[in-house]
Amino acid sequence: MLNWTRQASASDKANSENKPRVVVIGAGAAGLAAAKTLKSSGCEVVVLEARDRTGGRVWTDRRFGAAVELGAGEIHGQEGNPLTAIAKQWALHTTATRRDLFQFFDRQGASISSLRVIDSLSAFSTLLESARRYASAQPNDLSLYQAFKAVRADFEEHELLGFWLGLHQFYGPLQSLSAKHWAINKTYPGVDLMFPNGYDKIFSRLASGIELVLNTSVESIDASGTEIKVRTQKTVYLADRVVITLPHGVLRQNKVFFTPALPDWKQQAIQAIGSGQADKIVLAFDKTFWDAKQQFLGFRRDGWGKAEMFLNLKRTTDKSILVGMVLGNSRREILNSGGRLSEDFMLRLRRIYGTDIPEPQSLFLTNWSADPNSMGSFAIPLVGSTPKHYAALAEPISGKLFFAGEHTNFDYRASVHGAYSSGLRAAKQLMETV
Repeated sequence: MLNWTRQASASDKANSENKPRVVVIGAGAAGLAAAKTLKSSGCEVVVLEARDRTGGRVWTDRRFGAAVELGAGEIHGQEGNPLTAIAKQWALHTTATRRDLFQFFDRQGASISSLRVIDSLSAFSTLLESARRYASAQPNDLSLYQAFKAVRADFEEHELLGFWLGLHQFYGPLQSLSAKHWAINKTYPGVDLMFPNGYDKIFSRLASGIELVLNTSVESIDASGTEIKVRTQKTVYLADRVVITLPHGVLRQNKVFFTPALPDWKQQAIQAIGSGQADKIVLAFDKTFWDAKQQFLGFRRDGWGKAEMFLNLKRTTDKSILVGMVLGNSRREILNSGGRLSEDFMLRLRRIYGTDIPEPQSLFLTNWSADPNSMGSFAIPLVGSTPKHYAALAEPISGKLFFAGEHTNFDYRASVHGAYSSGLRAAKQLMETV
């Protein structure tokens, strides 16, 4: 094992011509993809991770007796997706996400027919396309809310459009999302895949054989000298190159000090892009009172654009667990001051399933925006941001510092496969300097 903390000797420097020392910051999809590739290319690699686990914003939790994904939860599009190939290579168990198995309920608790749901989704797709065309024709960027208002003034009044629009805020607040650039145009075809035994299985395999240091936060990166000094709360690591996969939110909060300072073009790109607010709530019950055959359950709430979508884990496990998406400010309305489900939330469930349904035995609500190692769920394109800002985030600095993460991959942003692919790209960029 290389001694990363002592001054390099002459023999070390001679050897580094063939085996450059690389510090990778972050053990998520981007960092582990870069580390695995660089190690196989002959580099000496160490990965520093602030958390006590790998995976980053993929977080598999088993406290409820089943593998529950508290962050990213699926392979989006199985055909051609690099994560599909990895899952197959390691014979990891996956199951197709059944988006055709759903049951939605209106504000009064009545079940909405599948036909109405499908028709409303078609109307929603038409609204999105009309808004995209309108925004593309404007000389300046505008918010997605403004584009919707321009093409359909009454869109806020429509019951089922409000449901889809509420869920659509997964990407960010409609009032601040860029109407020109919010959509992710490049996707992989095929069904989405879930990991019944845990998404984290991929990351434990990726980390195998890599020198990995957990519970280690990076405080500063000094690239002013011949050797790069990566200072943690414990020690200083010396490297020839550094791959930085810190989430965009962490970079935006200036939580790591750079010497010399990041160039203006990099800092401007960091500030131009925002951070999404998507969380998950886990509700574990002692019995199943919902239709266990359904994959998804959707609920409307009073007020425009307020909706939740729950994944039913009873369909794939023996546990009575619902995992819901909580978007934007909605997380404040779900729990009461005592940390239990609010009366309003339970009232809606009892309106649907009956007054005798129990309170959950246990629950958990994530808060990615407050997580110091994330500061947000993923990067989002704010009004005025462009693909060039994402490209700038991916640009290396002085052949020493290389950047990866979903926020550096505009075509596949806000996805695990986007982060993974960015790690491969950063490794390739680095090897071209060796």
